[in-house]
Amino acid sequence: MKWKSHYFFYVLTGLLALPAQANYQIYGANLEQSRWSADSHPLYCYLRHEIPDYGTAVLSRKPRQELSFTISVLLAPKRPSHAMLYTEPPPWNHFAHPRQLGSIPVLDSITPFYLNNGWARRLIVELEEGMIPVLRYNDWIDGDDDIKVRISSVNFRDAWREFVECERNLFTYTYEDIRFSVFQYGFNKVALDASARQRLDRIAEYVKVDPDIEKIRIDGYTDSKGFSRINIKVARKRADAVKRYLRKKGLPAAMLETHAHSEKNAKFSNRTRKGRDLNRRVEVTVFK
Repeated sequence: MKWKSHYFFYVLTGLLALPAQANYQIYGANLEQSRWSADSHPLYCYLRHEIPDYGTAVLSRKPRQELSFTISVLLAPKRPSHAMLYTEPPPWNHFAHPRQLGSIPVLDSITPFYLNNGWARRLIVELEEGMIPVLRYNDWIDGDDDIKVRISSVNFRDAWREFVECERNLFTYTYEDIRFSVFQYGFNKVALDASARQRLDRIAEYVKVDPDIEKIRIDGYTDSKGFSRINIKVARKRADAVKRYLRKKGLPAAMLETHAHSEKNAKFSNRTRKGRDLNRRVEVTVFK
């Protein structure tokens, strides 16, 4: 809901140095419009709130990232500035008082408001208590209007509980953690050890929930010890064993691409024992 008028107001101490008489605009969802919707996934948790005629407030959390609170807007500011953040009680709470939280930066982007973990969690506390967070600033066009953006706490608590449950079930690792893996082998060995199986379990678990994954390349390598024709077969068996394991974990065959490499494609020197040990390996690369 948006209101605009010409009025005389008293400036709250410590908020904004505004003229005593100004145009004002207030954005915020009314009682019937106020909705908070949770979106849960192993790779992300979102909690969204639409602000009519203004934009969308979003609480978000991803694996190994802090909680964040952002507001995307329909019209981006032309230059960086600042806004005051405070909370005010709902009309039916006659005992609570406004709470000043401080000044926050306004970025010149379509998402001008970004609050990280500490600020975001403070806003959650306020919303759980039924308070209404308010952003207040001079308008981004000519600075003549006093803008207030109110974030309704109506219907917040139930959605917040769903968000908390989502946080508990977030993966503890990211795409970068499974993007590239190397499995080492003993001489003439092709079987997967416990460590390799555990690593492949994690890769399969991630790939199943990330729709952006396009393929998994499995490269088997060998050293120069022994006959070349046998070594290349061993390299292929190693790659095929990894593929079979991932297939058993539910990944489609069309996604799995295997390659076998002879000692001619060695990445390390076959003249030393250490180099030969490093060359007996399988590399698994996950592509988006």
